[in-house]
Amino acid sequence: MGRNKMSAEAIQAAGRTHVTKKDIEERESSAPKVIADNIHPPDFLTEPEQVREFYEIAEELVRIGVMGNLDCYTLGMFICSKSRYSEYEKTLQEIIQKNPSANQRLKWLPKLKEFEALKDKNFRECLSCANAMGLTITSRCKLIAPKEAPPENKFSKFER
Repeated sequence: MGRNKMSAEAIQAAGRTHVTKKDIEERESSAPKVIADNIHPPDFLTEPEQVREFYEIAEELVRIGVMGNLDCYTLGMFICSKSRYSEYEKTLQEIIQKNPSANQRLKWLPKLKEFEALKDKNFRECLSCANAMGLTITSRCKLIAPKEAPPENKFSKFER
């Protein structure tokens, strides 16, 4: 998925002041190639809004070089869990607005707890898929700038 690809600027930012053409070519040739010629939404995305969102996000991920054909299912799962999360949150807000006092909400407490649990489950699923796809800041940083190998110790040749 392009995880090992590092530009000359990123190599320099990692502490190397001189980057040769050979270093750049070696880095680019060792990076896995992302094939993104057959990206389609999975069958379980049935709503037009979900399909539109799939193509929007997929277009961005392909543009930055981190999404391939094998990632369609993960992106679909992200969109599904995000959609369910939104539905649960909307339902919770409706119940709270229709029952403004604490006494009125007590009769809804089991349902509120159930919706909160479902919402939490979908949030974790959504976050997991987002991290896998590079949709969060921290996961994108890991995708773009992997850690370089530590420099060779110049005194290691004297060790036994």
